[in-house]
Amino acid sequence: MNTSPITTEQYEQFEGYPGLRDELINGRIVMNPQPKPLHQHVMLNILGILQRFCEGTEYIVNGNSNIKFSTLHSMPSPDVFVVLKQEWEEAMESDNYLQNPPLLAVEVLSKANRPKHVHEKIAIYLEAGVKEVWVVNTKERSLAKFPVHPNPLPEFLRKEVDLSSVFQGVKGMES
Repeated sequence: MNTSPITTEQYEQFEGYPGLRDELINGRIVMNPQPKPLHQHVMLNILGILQRFCEGTEYIVNGNSNIKFSTLHSMPSPDVFVVLKQEWEEAMESDNYLQNPPLLAVEVLSKANRPKHVHEKIAIYLEAGVKEVWVVNTKERSLAKFPVHPNPLPEFLRKEVDLSSVFQGVKGMES
């Protein structure tokens, strides 16, 4: 059965289902349960780390908001992302989704955030112009960066991320 991909405009009319998060990935609506506590805890740790990195810059950190990539039939929702303050403020003022690629997108892998979908999202982010994507694996307690080289991020985001900070407060990861 061949069906046409769902457009971003069609997706914006989608009402979703209570208790599930949804994203448009390559023309398909992908639904996942809400994050469990481990996923949420690690996500908030990363958000805090990146907020410290972005202090005094023209960038801010945010998350859990769809980003509209119309030409790619995709509106993914990174767990955490870094974007120009001005672009975020313009999206807020117009009450629209962010339409410019963030500088950095972070995905936290967990049972609910299936690896297959995350790998599709990595390709979407990079094709849309996101400079780097981080994937944090809660099971393996690891952080992978795509693309690995050359590092296109500005200096303030090139800092080494200490895994103990990412997993701070997680049993078995205490320093």
